[in-house]
Parts: sequence; structure tokens; C-alpha cells
Amino acid sequence: AELGADKKRTLIVFNKIDMVEDPRRLTRWRTLVPDALFVSVKSGEGIDKLKSEINDILEEDLSLTDLQIPFDRYDIIALLHRTSHILEEVYEDTTVNIKATVPANIHGQIKSFIIS
Repeated sequence: AELGADKKRTLIVFNKIDMVEDPRRLTRWRTLVPDALFVSVKSGEGIDKLKSEINDILEEDLSLTDLQIPFDRYDIIALLHRTSHILEEVYEDTTVNIKATVPANIHGQIKSFIIS
């Protein structure tokens, strides 16, 4: 709770399902934990679904953002490079125009540079 993790979506993942000898046990676990993902790294079963779920979680907190940042605010440019996925970066006379997917937790720091 101190880190805010209690507000984050979580995944329950059962690995090594290829080692379950009695398929009834697996069926029982699927019934008991219906939201869980059941995977086998060895056989690859369920891995695509796991990747998709992880990708969905990562994208929940990101937003596509256009920014115009003066050169003298290199701290903001550096922040974006550390925390965001830069899609486009164009240098002009006195500013840098950046298009990036930006995590929600830094919007307070960059809001004055966002262009609509």
C-alpha cells in the first residue's frame, strides 16, 4: 500500500502446467482461480496470452502526448527520455518538439509543455 501497488492491476500466473500429471487438478485450479493465467514456459502454452496481458497493463498508464520544450529545460527532456517512449523528436530554433507515450505519474511535471 505504501508504494501504491494496492491500486495496480495484478496477474496471477500458474507456470509449469506441462508438469501437471492429472488434468483434473488443472481443471480444478482453473475453476478455483478463474482469472488466473496458466502457462508453460517449456511448451509455450499460454505465453502469448501472458504477453498480451502484460502489454495491456503497461499501456493502461501511458498516454500519447505532444510536447514543446524550450532548450533551457533540458531537465524535462531528460525526464522524458528516462521515463517515456519517445516516438518523435524534432529540434527547432529554440525548442524541442517531442511526441511520446508518457506515464501518468509524470504528467504533473510536464503539463505546461503539453501542446494540444
